[in-house]
Amino acid sequence: MALFTSLYQVGEVIAHLLRKRLPMTDTEVVVGPPRDAIGDPKRHLRLTLLWVNEQPTHRNDPPERNADGTRILPPLSLTAFYLLTSYGNTSQEESVEAHETLGEAMCALHDEPELSLPLTSLPLKGQGTLGIQLVPLTPELLEKLFGPLQIKHRPFALYEVGPAQLRSQKKALAARPVVAPGGARLTGPTVRERPTLQRIVPSTQGAGGRVRLDGVFPGAAAGVRVGTTVFEGPTLQVIDGGRSVRIALPTSFPEGVHAVSITAGGLASEPLELRVVAGTEARLDGPSVIERSKGQPLVLSGSGLAQTVEVVAWPDDGVQSPADVVPLPLASPATNGQLTIAPASLGALSERAYRFAARLGAGAYQFTPYVVLKVTP
Repeated sequence: MALFTSLYQVGEVIAHLLRKRLPMTDTEVVVGPPRDAIGDPKRHLRLTLLWVNEQPTHRNDPPERNADGTRILPPLSLTAFYLLTSYGNTSQEESVEAHETLGEAMCALHDEPELSLPLTSLPLKGQGTLGIQLVPLTPELLEKLFGPLQIKHRPFALYEVGPAQLRSQKKALAARPVVAPGGARLTGPTVRERPTLQRIVPSTQGAGGRVRLDGVFPGAAAGVRVGTTVFEGPTLQVIDGGRSVRIALPTSFPEGVHAVSITAGGLASEPLELRVVAGTEARLDGPSVIERSKGQPLVLSGSGLAQTVEVVAWPDDGVQSPADVVPLPLASPATNGQLTIAPASLGALSERAYRFAARLGAGAYQFTPYVVLKVTP
């Protein structure tokens, strides 16, 4: 789209291009009507504006806003059609120069079908991109061209030029506020945040055991789906409404790997995997809290824990040295469903998240799946 201050400038930039490319002088390329005489021996071109059409797609363009808030009416968008005629005969009335000049002009316009304005040698004459296309001719169109002009036939070519825009002559309209009184009101769909399930504690659990689900929930957790089983209402224990809940697997829950997801705010999280094993295997339940103070006894529940000789703790974010793995003596002999670690034993732990696993059997190194708790002062 090229913007001009006058319609004459559209033909002027095309004529200027032809003068530079052929090369020809200002008197040899003229923006004006065709010559009546066709026998002129002087080599020259005439660029004639035949008709102009308004571009229908731009009829309803809105006013443009200036930086100071004032508005100007949209420019008039046009497509112009130009007749390019050439002259130059010999004394025997052969149109040698006319044909050669027309061919050279058509090649120049073919090589540059789009003009980037303003031209370097013609500043302040338009800005933007102006397209130039050769119009295919038919005998009917040829008759319509030369019939109304009532001139003799001469070498010519018809070009469609545009889009060309002319600036509005009206003064800028008064400034208006960018936002209507009362402010902008947005309605329609809103974005809802999906809950994120970050980990399952423990990730391997026996049927009948308890599982803690940690993550980030934008609202109250409404339910948990494990495989095809849904836990909700009284079967869903809320530890922290925004980040942790706990469920108890039925004793008849099928073994295998199950997809687990949590629902909050009407949306479900991406699933994580939970491995369910036989309920007869020794296990620790997912704790009913996220963190525990070192000043209180640590009580862990589960099943098959009577053979526990100690609890082993190591940092949740990884072991850097053997000293990071801390054995924790039991405060008293473990029962089948519970074990206790005294605060004195927990004093060897720093303030961080730890993984805890029970070691089963004297002289053996069989461990339950680990659970995770953050240790606080």
